Amino acid sequence: MDIESDMAQYQKYCAALDTADPWKLKKAAMALWHYEVWNYLDTIKHPTLIVGASKDKLHEPENLRRMVSMMKRASYLDLETNQLTHSKGMVRELRKYIKKLGWPEH
Repeated sequence: MDIESDMAQYQKYCAALDTADPWKLKKAAMALWHYEVWNYLDTIKHPTLIVGASKDKLHEPENLRRMVSMMKRASYLDLETNQLTHSKGMVRELRKYIKKLGWPEH
């Protein structure tokens, strides 16, 4: 994670780890151990926008790009930081994407 680019997210991660119960985390992680999406991505036929934060390595931006490459109608938008993916700028980008698809705005 690029701490200088997204100090707020770094602080959130630190606080979450400081208060986490390791046994509960282990149980939650193990529940998802066998979850797999890769074999299903090519069946998604609807337009899809996948938004990434390339400076936040914990969200594995490489996997997001791989997902986009496996989907027929997917686009990738890199907003670099977690903070930007939760910003008004994200809403603007999403509206542009929807408009590009020719869908009406509400």
